[in-house]
Amino acid sequence: MELREDPRSTALIYAFEISRREDLRRQLAEQTFERNGALLWKCNSAVIPVDTFREAGYLPPAAQAEEREKDIEAFMVEYRKRKPTAEALAEQAFEIEANFAPEETIVNVLTGKVVRKGRRK
Repeated sequence: MELREDPRSTALIYAFEISRREDLRRQLAEQTFERNGALLWKCNSAVIPVDTFREAGYLPPAAQAEEREKDIEAFMVEYRKRKPTAEALAEQAFEIEANFAPEETIVNVLTGKVVRKGRRK
């Protein structure tokens, strides 16, 4: 797939940003494949975020945003189906106790489930 330069990316860029842009362009050229008019990473078959193209100074393919949304939705469906292991739940409880006050209610932002109900003082 031929990528077109984004005309808005002509602003002054610092040397490290130029290096980052060159790295991204190389990755987009060498480490991707096309499906349904969008580019995906070869390493994990994930649809590349639109921001990655912008960081590289490219216009994203027309289908990129729509395919990315589909990819995220499919991931979320699978994520919500997963049952955490006892070890993962124990680690989560430890992290919550270490980082939040007892009166704080903790909600998993991906599932919307209350992980811990806050206790009154």
